[in-house]
Amino acid sequence: RRLGSLMNEMTAFAKGETLEETSTNKDEIGILQRHFYTMRKQINTARQAIEKEQRMKEYMIATISHDLKTPLTSIRAYAESLDERQALSPEEQKEYRKIIVEKANFMKQMLDDLLTYTLLQSPTYEMELVSVEGDEFFEMLVSDYEPLCKEKDIILHTYCEVTGTYEVNPKQMIRVA
Repeated sequence: RRLGSLMNEMTAFAKGETLEETSTNKDEIGILQRHFYTMRKQINTARQAIEKEQRMKEYMIATISHDLKTPLTSIRAYAESLDERQALSPEEQKEYRKIIVEKANFMKQMLDDLLTYTLLQSPTYEMELVSVEGDEFFEMLVSDYEPLCKEKDIILHTYCEVTGTYEVNPKQMIRVA
């Protein structure tokens, strides 16, 4: 009878029905029943995690879709303005082309970020790492900002206290900086 009851609980769980745990004995059937309850909790926890991850992915896709539509709308509007041969001055045409390229570059960066995110989520992706001297590498990262700071009349003071050798992916580190 107890074994039949356990089988009924298993069948109900397989159908997605919610069940209350019943008390168990210390015999073999009781041990089997406790193992089933433990397994059921693990499965439910895994299902909840998968559902949460799915909701997060759907939100991310909706956000990315929205974020890509904005520059795409601008590109289309400026391209149509150029195509309609309106009375645009050469300077305006140059500015429109510049805006189109900027918006396209922005979209490319967003798509590159999405690709990187997707790769990092993949259990099979292995990031290529190289050994770098910490102080030299981070000084090089910061030095890339010197011309921009000089152009903007910003005084850049840096202090690097990184020593030792590190395994990094330089391309990703440059993106972070």
